Amino acid sequence: MTQRVRGRRQVLMLVLSIALAAAAPASRALQPEPELMADIDGGAAAAPLAAMMGGKFGPAGIEGGRGGPPLLPPFIHLSEQQQDKLFELRHAQEPALRTQVNELRDARVQLRTLALAEGYDEQRAKQIALRAAQASSEIELIHARLQHAAFAVLTPEQRKRIDECRPGTEATAC
Repeated sequence: MTQRVRGRRQVLMLVLSIALAAAAPASRALQPEPELMADIDGGAAAAPLAAMMGGKFGPAGIEGGRGGPPLLPPFIHLSEQQQDKLFELRHAQEPALRTQVNELRDARVQLRTLALAEGYDEQRAKQIALRAAQASSEIELIHARLQHAAFAVLTPEQRKRIDECRPGTEATAC
């Protein structure tokens, strides 16, 4: 190879390297935000209980599972019968929860795609955002129903212990 061709090749490589380096931040801007792609089932819905329980999630089907919010604090020890009942409750809600999680994920992907499209349509964006909000609302309601059903499974002593250990109380044995 002649020196002239080698020199041109080096210049071309340098120009391409600079172009790629300049494009990298822009390509990151086109990537979904981590919080949008986080496991929807376990995001902000878990915050209130996570504060009560030191931010820990329990085993699937009992306090939490598949990234979902914990149903009960870890200091509540359940009988085998109670664990079976909680498993049944979660299992019964799984199809509805899955449908809403998929709907939310799809709406977020559609909204991101629309936001990055040449032909952005505000009305369409509002429709998609409303669909996402509705799915998110349904997910929160499913979680609330599950927590209420889990609380109903507890004995009076277990319920009292939860009341004593709520955030803001001075209980130390939680």
